Amino acid sequence: SELGRVYHSLSGQVRTFGHNCTGICVCIRTQGGDLNVNPACPGGGHSDGVISVGFSSDGKRIVSGSRDSLVKIWDAATGAEVRTLRGHTGPVYSVAISSDGTRIVSGSDDGLVMIWNAETGAEVHTLTGHTGPVYSVAISRDGERVVSGSADELVKIWDVTTGAEILSLGGHTGEGLCLCTVDEDGALEEDEEGEPILHPGCPVTGHSGAVRQVEFSDDGTQVISAGDDQTVRFWEVATGRRGRQLEGSE
Repeated sequence: SELGRVYHSLSGQVRTFGHNCTGICVCIRTQGGDLNVNPACPGGGHSDGVISVGFSSDGKRIVSGSRDSLVKIWDAATGAEVRTLRGHTGPVYSVAISSDGTRIVSGSDDGLVMIWNAETGAEVHTLTGHTGPVYSVAISRDGERVVSGSADELVKIWDVTTGAEILSLGGHTGEGLCLCTVDEDGALEEDEEGEPILHPGCPVTGHSGAVRQVEFSDDGTQVISAGDDQTVRFWEVATGRRGRQLEGSE
């Protein structure tokens, strides 16, 4: 078997969580050294490779996404399977849990972002808009926004309560007309880096390859995205304006 990822809970009570390429078996070692194994293993759990896992902020729950198109919730103390979330029709590449533990978000090869009730397992919203597989999802610390990154080269920000798409970042590759802002004297306004400040409705140049990872800043004011184009990009959540860009090398 092959270990995919190791996660630490914020509470510090759970130290390791393992999964392999043929299925999932929750093996949890506590700070006291005790190893708790899901009693249903190896027969239960996912039926295919597990791609993504995440911890709840209190360390009590683990969520996993698999190639079998399922999202599963596990008890972190005992390793027992709590609930299975069904709705995706393709591999689930990314999962996230809200800070208060009430919502789970998943992104899949089917191009959908799904928001779930973590307590009941009920589907809250199915977010459509991406035209390619969704590789990464994240939830803002206040639980009000979801960000997703996709093979369609776009980063999208969504409202958790309504399921509405708030911003779509990227996708403008050609020449076009865009308004810049000016001050009361008619002078072109510039940001701290000397770049013109564009009207919030202007299209922005985004990634030129699949977006593999997205995340919110702790204060929720920025989103960071990383893509196959070897760049890391910063975005303002309030306006959609692109900030700094970090470029890799060949």
